Amino acid sequence: DVVPGFRVRQINLYDRLMPTGLCWAPDGTLLVSSLKGRVWSGKDRDGDAIEESFVPYSHELAAPYGLAAGPDYVDVIHKSALLRLYDEDHDGWAERTETVASGWGHTDDYHDWAVGLPKDEEGAYFVALPCQQDDRSPAAAHLRGRILRLVPEVPTKQSPRRFRLDEW
Repeated sequence: DVVPGFRVRQINLYDRLMPTGLCWAPDGTLLVSSLKGRVWSGKDRDGDAIEESFVPYSHELAAPYGLAAGPDYVDVIHKSALLRLYDEDHDGWAERTETVASGWGHTDDYHDWAVGLPKDEEGAYFVALPCQQDDRSPAAAHLRGRILRLVPEVPTKQSPRRFRLDEW
């Protein structure tokens, strides 16, 4: 039983995958981020529109907690930055990673996450920076406990990132 008007289909996500986010690429591929650190790509091997298996799409990242796919990239929010993954040879593996937004505090603590990537009508992402109450340095606490709006911008020499950080 689900909310009226919604349909649920169970997919074969192994218990060890520990999903933290999902999105669909423009070509319909289901992508899943994992608490274990990878992004996985779903494979529908029998053509029934249900992914039977998942294969690694990326190297391990620091607790990715959100995904958004564009026409030739996958954006992944993780502990210290918004990363853009590129599968340049279209073989199902991201060969190149670009940091497209960063600047918030973080520590090596396992529970120090960045979560989100809902997008508004202007193409900006929203990211929440949960704050673990501890004795972190001012640099590690920077913007923790806040919501950021990552606004797209053209990179320059002075500001090389593709997004600027606005507190929301």
